[in-house]
Amino acid sequence: MTSPQRRRGVVVPAVAATAFAVLALALWFGGGRPQPAIQGLPSPGTLTTWGLPVVRLVHDVCAAATVGVLLAAVVLAPASGRAVVRAAGAWALGWAASAAVTEALTLSDFLGLPPAARCAPARCPPSSSTSRRVRRSWP
Repeated sequence: MTSPQRRRGVVVPAVAATAFAVLALALWFGGGRPQPAIQGLPSPGTLTTWGLPVVRLVHDVCAAATVGVLLAAVVLAPASGRAVVRAAGAWALGWAASAAVTEALTLSDFLGLPPAARCAPARCPPSSSTSRRVRRSWP
């Protein structure tokens, strides 16, 4: 009989590979694959076009797992709650990291620039922290 740790080592990668395969097929056949850029409009590039849905999938899975593990710690296993809460920390870390990458790729998609392109003042809209008018309005 196989140990639970060994079984988990096979099941988790298989479920992750299946999720990414289903996402890729849904993007491909659903029209989410990269399209040719329209003449005169900036394109964020292939990394953003394919990376944003993948990072959103990771973000949603980590969010659901974090909340689910914490709920399980409170409702299902209150006696071993501390160990389960520690396990939720890894999911929460993945949730935070994927949120940061999602923010960067969403900005890349919104501006139509590749993620590696530096945000020069001539190409990026001014933010409230860099606008002179906003800085002057505060006493």
